[in-house]
Amino acid sequence: MHITIQEWRSLPDLQRCITCCEDFHCPFCASDLFRSARLGKVQTYLESHLNRSAVLHEGYTIYRCGLNCRPGYHFHCLYCQSMLTCKANIVKHLALCKAKHSAITPIITDPAIPIITDPAIPIITDPAIPIISGGKMQRLPEGIICRILMRVVLEDGDPAICTLALTCERFNYIVSQGSFQKEAHFNWLYSVVNWNVFSEGHKQE
Repeated sequence: MHITIQEWRSLPDLQRCITCCEDFHCPFCASDLFRSARLGKVQTYLESHLNRSAVLHEGYTIYRCGLNCRPGYHFHCLYCQSMLTCKANIVKHLALCKAKHSAITPIITDPAIPIITDPAIPIITDPAIPIISGGKMQRLPEGIICRILMRVVLEDGDPAICTLALTCERFNYIVSQGSFQKEAHFNWLYSVVNWNVFSEGHKQE
């Protein structure tokens, strides 16, 4: 998790620099943007980060980032690798990204709780991605695997498709389909581009 994303309203510990100077640096900004020999001044500066620009989301505080991740100030997404420059846009993005994340995150059950299978749901016996439950090997449906792989590409971008294709034969079959690659690419593109600034004609192109 990026340093600008902190639980609740917490802040990183401040330590005097021993690398380039003897001042205190803001943990959210590059050294050329702000530093001070006075600890109290840095603490006041951090409070301004919180009061003026921070985003509160699901028990986390997302501070505006001034590090060299990309040109200009920006915000990091809690769920993916996206970086957005506008506070209003990161708020909208977080809501959408959370919905995508929740929809495709598999539920990990407590092994102490017995699993009662539904006889109406067939178990696919294709040899791929085993799940150990109750001492027996079961298989995930292809639709579930597809959604999980889609999430991987959403977080890591198009290069993840090549990595997944080398993982196993079934992954290779899924990610090699044109429909998967097209949907995965546009899902990733939608997460990193603010389409609101483009015209409808540009979006269609």
